[in-house]
Amino acid sequence: CLPRVLGRLEAVDDETTRLSGTTSNPIWYAEQLAVISVDFEVRGGVELRDSVRAIGQRFIGAVRP
Repeated sequence: CLPRVLGRLEAVDDETTRLSGTTSNPIWYAEQLAVISVDFEVRGGVELRDSVRAIGQRFIGAVRP
């Protein structure tokens, strides 16, 4: 389940769903994606890709010995 504010969901095939959305706040959008319990891939939006990467690096850094 995703909040509608994130965009539009559409089935691509039996195993894949596409989320299409826009935002003026890519960090907020990436944070929303971070809490979903499925794997995902960011295919567009340089700012969103950078934001997802930054959040991922923060999480990785949080568990380094």
